[in-house]
Parts: sequence; structure tokens; C-alpha cells
Amino acid sequence: MQLFYSFLEESDEPGLKIVPGSVDRFPSGTLPVPNMGWSRATSLKGPLFKGIDEGEWFYFVHSFRAPADENAIALSNYGETFTAAVGRDNFFGCQFHPEKSGEAGSRLLKNFLEL
Repeated sequence: MQLFYSFLEESDEPGLKIVPGSVDRFPSGTLPVPNMGWSRATSLKGPLFKGIDEGEWFYFVHSFRAPADENAIALSNYGETFTAAVGRDNFFGCQFHPEKSGEAGSRLLKNFLEL
């Protein structure tokens, strides 16, 4: 997902520029970075989330996050709201690991294959 954005702080390099904006590191503070574990996904939109309940749990491991903006098709929160999944035109990406996210992740992968 992160490669779709215009700029990646992690590598200090441009991304593919499919989605405008930059992917930045979580600020240091009270929460440990990386964000590692189960978090809820909300504001689910589009065909990837067909049959997946609002607030479903997905497994995340990441130190960087994309802003919550009009390209977000799912949001999550780790001290702040961020994009959990992005969709633009026929490009889709997830910040979480669907393959490690149990039944909800399997459903998302099935939905992707059926697009």
C-alpha cells in the first residue's frame, strides 16, 4: 500500500504517485512503534470489504502511516486515525496483513480475487 503514495519517509524516496500524499513515521510518544497487533478497521468502503463487518479486527505491523483522506477505504487508529486500506481507480492496498487477519482477512482476499 505505501508504495502507491507520492513520498515515503521510510526510504526518503518518491513512491509510485498513484495516490497523492506521503507516508510518514508514527510520532514517538506514549505508544510503542512499530504498531504491532490487532486493531479494528472502520469506515469500510468498496468491494474489498463486502461481507466484512464494520469494526472488524485486522493484524497490523508497521511504523509508518498514511493520512486518513479521501482515498482511504478503511481507517484504523493507533493514537491517531490513519488509512488502513486505500483504493484509487483499480489500485487497492492494505496497511494490515490480510493473510494474518483470520476470517476477515480471508474474506478480503476472496473479494479481491473476485474483482
